Amino acid sequence: MRLTLFGVMVLLASPSFAQRPGASRPDVNLLRAQSPVAQSTAAFSGSLEARPTLGTRKGTFTTENSYELGASFRENQRLSLGGMIFTSAAASGNQEPTVGDGYIRYQWREIRKNPVTGLTVSTEVRAGLPLSQASRAAGMITALRGSVIFAVPITPNTRFEFRETPIVYLYKDAGHEGSQGVVAHPIFENRVFLGPIAKLNDQLTLTAPLCFSVTRYRNYTAGANHNNQWIPDLSFNPELDWAVNQNFYLGVAYRTEGFIVKQDSGVVLGDGAGNGSLQFVLGTSF
Repeated sequence: MRLTLFGVMVLLASPSFAQRPGASRPDVNLLRAQSPVAQSTAAFSGSLEARPTLGTRKGTFTTENSYELGASFRENQRLSLGGMIFTSAAASGNQEPTVGDGYIRYQWREIRKNPVTGLTVSTEVRAGLPLSQASRAAGMITALRGSVIFAVPITPNTRFEFRETPIVYLYKDAGHEGSQGVVAHPIFENRVFLGPIAKLNDQLTLTAPLCFSVTRYRNYTAGANHNNQWIPDLSFNPELDWAVNQNFYLGVAYRTEGFIVKQDSGVVLGDGAGNGSLQFVLGTSF
């Protein structure tokens, strides 16, 4: 199975998932509906990926690791189970692992294809699994999302993708008091991703997506973080991946953080715009 990575990264699973969706952690599988992993006709397939991550502003070092196992029951349909495991520096200085949230995902690739323009339509449905300690403590039940992906060829080696992803968050309560204080839980989020995917040669793939989201938080209690607010987020996540062989790939990526922030005067460019995280990608498929 040949694997070229489309590493568009936004949040699915994180120790801080209940406090701030869509801001600090990636969902490394988000735009892979047309990847060779999804296209595999093997009865069973999977992937493992490690992303050593350096925060360019604070100098922090973490890793963001993902796993996925799936079964293809038709040529262009796949059901999979996956999730993430993070590591960060503990007081001892060693990297301490933390289990992130998981998911169950159904993909239906190229439901429609226009023979003239080459435009394809794919879809994905996902239910989040509250596997992390933080999400369970916050009373998270699940996060339900449905995505529609449009892809159109620009040149023989480049296509442009657009993804629309509404997400509904389900919690036992409207908020809770955690390590970051009293927080209101999200109720709805809409994410939009768009950008080119260029195959530079047989082994190199470049993605350069722009990612925008807006999240609606519940009305929990006065003074709670994000209480009864709409919070926008904008990021740019270029990534270059090298398919070493059919089962192993390497890459390098950059993720901006805090590009826009919401203030009393409105949404403005953040003070740290352009700062972010540099990631190295090591992955295998089977």
